[in-house]
Amino acid sequence: MMILEKNESRIFDYQNSKIQFFKNKNGGKLVYVESRNINFKPKFIFNYIEVKELSPLNFGIKSFAKKGDTNPNFYLIVTLQKSKDDLLTALPLDFNSDLKEKLFFALKEKLDNTSNYSISKAEIYYTNTTVSVEKLLEIKPIDFTLGVDE
Repeated sequence: MMILEKNESRIFDYQNSKIQFFKNKNGGKLVYVESRNINFKPKFIFNYIEVKELSPLNFGIKSFAKKGDTNPNFYLIVTLQKSKDDLLTALPLDFNSDLKEKLFFALKEKLDNTSNYSISKAEIYYTNTTVSVEKLLEIKPIDFTLGVDE
């Protein structure tokens, strides 16, 4: 679950291409607002991913249509932090599950496999000059039960 503001939360359902929207009420209660269909498929072809360590816990990730291309589809800069559990995928990014899986697999190959990590910040630079910045403010275990009123 992603809590965006004090009054809004979202659940990303990548398998069914949906986002569930909730309003946060006093006392931590969530009220369902709506579901939206969303296309998580990238608008570009990605067949080659390049990962470079920029500094400890900072990595640059580029996606290309094919190996040997010089212009990436996008450039992603991630800042990692060590964590108790493997939470690399905890930060929702607007990529489909296939691309996310390839990105995180390529990134994990560069990491110490005896440690767990989470992404504290992700900067995404698309070829059309669009920039998206996502920051992880807090990770904490919650006791969450989602019920549906009839």
